[in-house]
Amino acid sequence: MDTNNIEKKTNSELAHILGWCSDEKLRNEAGKVLKGNSPTNSELAHILGWCSDEKLRNEAGKVLKGNSPTNSELAHILGWCSDEKLRNEAGKVLKGNVGISDDDINEQELIKKVAENILLTPNRLDMGNWHCGTNHCLAGWACVVDDTVQKIERDHGTEIAGCVALPNYAHLFFSDNDTVLKEMEKVVGLP
Repeated sequence: MDTNNIEKKTNSELAHILGWCSDEKLRNEAGKVLKGNSPTNSELAHILGWCSDEKLRNEAGKVLKGNSPTNSELAHILGWCSDEKLRNEAGKVLKGNVGISDDDINEQELIKKVAENILLTPNRLDMGNWHCGTNHCLAGWACVVDDTVQKIERDHGTEIAGCVALPNYAHLFFSDNDTVLKEMEKVVGLP
């Protein structure tokens, strides 16, 4: 694709580049152009999910947060933005949207319980599926081991439940098994 003409692409074409192009540099360029073209919330979410440029993702997340994002879009901010303040703000909004207060779920206690379960049966960690029989991803395990998170999952789905319960671990929700296992070892204090 001729990158000299990328500024002439429609937002739809730019979003298509973000979702399907294997050229990371071109995806980032398309994201920059798209961000400057009054993108919709969905298009901002594409920038979050497909651009590797951390600064661009944070800028898109800030714009998205100010545009009355859906719960799913708030989950994108939690999962893809590196700006801790922005993630915390998005997490508070998401918790409020699902009717959960900070007192309802203790993230540190929950992640330790999740980590212990995962490390006890590492063959039951499956980061490719929220739930698959007795196998679960990180967010899925949070739903399995906590009744409050289970209720959120029934009402809002696994991704939203995971983001509400484990907002500081949402960036791992689309990682591979090895990455998550290493993080869970850190949670329980293994080297």
